[in-house]
Amino acid sequence: MDHRGVTMIAFDKFIKQQGIKFGNILDIGCGRLETKTELEKRGFQWIGIDKEPKDRCVTEGFMESIPSGENSYDIIFACHTFEHTEKPIQTLREFKRVCKLNGFIFISTPLPTEKLILKMDEDHLFCLNAWQMERLLRYIGLEKLDIWEEYDPYLNGHTSDSLITIARKTGE
Repeated sequence: MDHRGVTMIAFDKFIKQQGIKFGNILDIGCGRLETKTELEKRGFQWIGIDKEPKDRCVTEGFMESIPSGENSYDIIFACHTFEHTEKPIQTLREFKRVCKLNGFIFISTPLPTEKLILKMDEDHLFCLNAWQMERLLRYIGLEKLDIWEEYDPYLNGHTSDSLITIARKTGE
């Protein structure tokens, strides 16, 4: 199972816990549409954004400056993309801006490990732990709902493990 599979297990836990059955979802850094079908099967209206779209159904744009109006999406979904931003605070502010009031922000990132941070994936600029993510959410003014580590049950704690961060945009 890859990081998308681990992320979808966590996403299923999240939507079940919150009782979410539909809504529009912005898939940040959707790449080659790896999660599009999975999110649509779960009843969501999928919208994708990527800095290098591989399909014409994806909008070109950056997570630091999303080309959408304020309060546009029920869920912001970022599967292993947030760690690539040069500007994590600006990116979270942008997620908050385009998220609807009482909407959700779902972020899956790699778990910080020495191997990941120092020895591979040079484009992973920020590999944050749970405390750092919680601090950023508070700083931006997002309500932290949950932060946990999700493991691939078949890899026994190896490369597909993810830190799951869920926040809500509340009244400002």
